[in-house]
Amino acid sequence: MHKALKISIPVLLMLGVFLLWKITRNQQDPTWLTIKNLKLSEIETLEKSPNKLQLLFERFHGKETSDSTNAIKLIDEPYVPIMEYSKFEKYIEALQKEKRILISTVEGGGSTTLVSRLAKFIAIEDARILNVKCSPQFDLIYHKNYIGEVKDGKYVKGELLLFWEECVLRPDKKFIAVFDDFDKINPETLFGPDLWENLNNKKYKKFVAGEEVVIPDNFYMISTTLSAIGSRIQLHNEHFKRIGHNYYLKPNTIDLALYLERSRTALDTKISKEGSTALSDKEKKQIKALRDPKNVLEYLYLFEKTNHTIEKDISKTSQLAQWSEIRKLYLPEDRDKLIETFISHVNAISPEKKFDRTNFEPIFYTFKNKGLMQGSSSLATSFKVFKEWGFLTEFVVAICFALATALISVYLNSKRKRKVTKFLTRSEEIYMGFENRTMGTDMAINKLSELKLEIEEHTKGNKISFPEAIFFYNSVRSKVNSIEITKNINATFLILMDIFLDDEELSENEYNKLIAFLHKIEHTIPKNDFDSMKEQVHRAWEEFGEEQ
Repeated sequence: MHKALKISIPVLLMLGVFLLWKITRNQQDPTWLTIKNLKLSEIETLEKSPNKLQLLFERFHGKETSDSTNAIKLIDEPYVPIMEYSKFEKYIEALQKEKRILISTVEGGGSTTLVSRLAKFIAIEDARILNVKCSPQFDLIYHKNYIGEVKDGKYVKGELLLFWEECVLRPDKKFIAVFDDFDKINPETLFGPDLWENLNNKKYKKFVAGEEVVIPDNFYMISTTLSAIGSRIQLHNEHFKRIGHNYYLKPNTIDLALYLERSRTALDTKISKEGSTALSDKEKKQIKALRDPKNVLEYLYLFEKTNHTIEKDISKTSQLAQWSEIRKLYLPEDRDKLIETFISHVNAISPEKKFDRTNFEPIFYTFKNKGLMQGSSSLATSFKVFKEWGFLTEFVVAICFALATALISVYLNSKRKRKVTKFLTRSEEIYMGFENRTMGTDMAINKLSELKLEIEEHTKGNKISFPEAIFFYNSVRSKVNSIEITKNINATFLILMDIFLDDEELSENEYNKLIAFLHKIEHTIPKNDFDSMKEQVHRAWEEFGEEQ
């Protein structure tokens, strides 16, 4: 008994030291980990999604669509915007459903680029787009120009009323008006009180100067506002009822990461074509910074955390987004300038609230400690909470009991990690089975669906955390989407082969179309599937080619 006690005391002391280290150690910042594990190659951008974009275009336009209209070409001038396909799809679907929407953002939010591409996607032709750039103090002039005015005793219609008449004359086409910086004027003054009052009410007729005005069904409208900069009025629900639901375009770290990746690719391409000697001194610094994972991680983390701090401590409208000047300040030597840019911007918009370099100290701490978040240890967090509540003394007593129960926590944490590893391994095994053709498409999808149900049960039973469950759901969904895309491409390929070989002859034109199809989907499906399709095409050409 005595011997056992002598052995257990050192063990308990070691456990006590371990637990003390555990509860006083700061935790990894989830934001740091998210950015660090960001896989840009897996992000579905507009540039990577021409087929989806074409399908979205055809769904939106229906019978108006012609085979010659290329959706990606509509939005590629002067370049295809850097954004996720899902973001563009979200706004197109909102416009299809609501007809009128408001997009608000902060400086550098990218609303100008987004709205211009949305307008072109909807109207197709520039002539069917009405752009209105709003400036303060010109409300009445806008009313005269766009609604109308009396001249020489006769009412002369403005551009918007004439635009609506054009919509009525061409009901098979779609038209759109874009009101940029709409909060810099009073919308009610622009439309006039009578038209404004019934703008959202389809039951009542609308009149201007005694003449009925029709707002056509083929008319769409986007309004934009730049939060906290030059706003003349504060838009509220009465405005939203008439000009559309307010969608906030927040600062986007993924867009910024994609921009850096595109910049790096452009410089790499230049090097491969012309050699590194063709780079200017500035470009040499840029490529070095862009190729440095640590520098890119810290830059993106600073962007994300600074905007989070601004939203929490100052205001959402004081944030600075990715397409502002800060997108160019990714060099290590520009770090101070980047910080000063944020400070100057916030203090210019919200001078009544203090924002300085002390707000960046937690970020610098994370840099120095490889992703650890300052003041995030279990002990520090508990002290803060109990001090605020006035229970600090009781907490000190309770901490002793917590040390004993920590043993159980360590065990449960270890058990949870094993479950996490198990789920990850199983999902990877299923997907590898699909890629290696040891498992069919439907079976792989079914097994991944079963895995999702298991994850749901474990989440309900608190066996894994909710963020972990979300991570698994996204991972499984990504794999299911990839499998379904491969399945659809396989089906399309088989249909093409059946059509082209229906006459038991493969013309050179048909063969070239199959080769072009293969080039288009080469990086979309697993290599085994691609190689199999390529082999089938070559065999078909050898057996049924017109030259044979």
